[in-house]
Order: sequence, then structure tokens, then C-alpha cells
Amino acid sequence: HYLAGLIDSVGNFSCKQQLVITFNSLDASLAYYIKKRLGYGSVKKANNKNTIFLVITAIEGIKKAINLINGKIRTEYIFNQITNYILNQDNYAEFSKNINLILNLSNDWKNHWFAGFTDGDASFQIEILNSNKKIKVMLNFQIDQKKEYILLCNIVVSGATALYIHGQHGNSFNFIACIYLKLLPKFLQPSRNLHF
Repeated sequence: HYLAGLIDSVGNFSCKQQLVITFNSLDASLAYYIKKRLGYGSVKKANNKNTIFLVITAIEGIKKAINLINGKIRTEYIFNQITNYILNQDNYAEFSKNINLILNLSNDWKNHWFAGFTDGDASFQIEILNSNKKIKVMLNFQIDQKKEYILLCNIVVSGATALYIHGQHGNSFNFIACIYLKLLPKFLQPSRNLHF
């Protein structure tokens, strides 16, 4: 479930029949860990950016990743990429016959999908507001995504109050987690974001 959440968040099955997962360079150890667990792929650094990519091109590596996330992915975006760029290709014809690709539409969140999704596109922020001589400290949990369906599900999962923001970098959901902070660790394990 963790890998499915991470791919739903920052993964991409490309028209080159590759799986590319994007990481901040500070998360290089996670990229190498996933590469080791899958047994396939290479880690590449982007030019002039704090970004690295785990790129899987081997057919057996793509098959293994799809088998691991089948029935666990929650975005139609990734589902359609797998269908169009992998399963509909001649060199995956036999694999396509033997797999029934399923999108997870359940409301069961008792898994690590949310932790993977959070590791991809989320951050904790401390905001200090000074108004009318009163100081207010807020802890925000923010996810930046263009996939509104997933974000609506995340609102239900987190139990937090949500504020919808439309910015120049796409759609953004900002979870105000001040009151509900105790709920988050349950969904973030084994996430790297748990150290707050």
C-alpha cells in the first residue's frame, strides 16, 4: 500500500514504458531502499535541481511494480497510464492477459497508502500569526495535488478541517491539523514525516 500511495502521489508510468518516481534529494535513501526492495531500477539526479528519480525500465521490474500496487492504487490517472502505456503494448501482451488491473475505490484506510502518498507531496508547516496583539501558532499539514478525488478522500482520512486553495501551482488542499494532530500518526506510519 505504501508504494501505491507514493506512485499515486509522485509516480508516473511514461509512454517510454518506464516507471518514474520523483524524490527530493534529501530522500535519496528512500529511493535506494525502494530500488533494493524491487530489485530493479536506477536512481538518477536531475540537472541543477534538488530532485532525483527512481527509473524502472526492465519489463520484469515494471511487472513486479504493477503486481505490487494492483488493487491498491487510488487515482484514475495512474490506472490509465498503466493501461495505456504498459498493458496495451505488444511486449506486455501476455502479462496483460493474466492481470486484472483494479482501482481501489474502497473507504478502507487501515493500511500505509496515506503514508506513501504523504511522503510524495505533503509537508508540515508551523505558522505564527500576529493579529490584534495576540500570537496564534498553527500547525498545518499541506498536500499539493491536482487530483481532487484523492484529496477529498484524504480529508475523510485525516479527520482534519480542510481549506481548498487554488494556486498557480495547481490545486492545493491545506489540512489544518491543530486540533486533530493526534490522528495523523496512525495514518503516517512508517512515513518519514512522523518526526514532528
